[in-house]
Amino acid sequence: MDYKPRFLSTFRADLAEILEYYVRFSQRYAQQLLNDVEKSAEVAAEFPEMAKRYKSYRVKIIKKRFLAFYKVNRAQKTVDFYRLIDGRRDYDKTVK
Repeated sequence: MDYKPRFLSTFRADLAEILEYYVRFSQRYAQQLLNDVEKSAEVAAEFPEMAKRYKSYRVKIIKKRFLAFYKVNRAQKTVDFYRLIDGRRDYDKTVK
């Protein structure tokens, strides 16, 4: 499929907050996380229906810890990423 990943402002804010936290401890880990997010977005764009469903979203697991919530926009041929949340948090209240 020829879908394009699109990171919405909420996702970008989540990612920035997460990277800002981890870069204080390990620049390398923060860079690996960013690379894994980009790689996961490319896979989701290629196989948008592959991830599990949660509410109205698809959920991609990144680094065994982070959950990327996205929706497939067939009209615009995009995979729209809405949130990036640590899976250990109570994300049920955050993701609506």
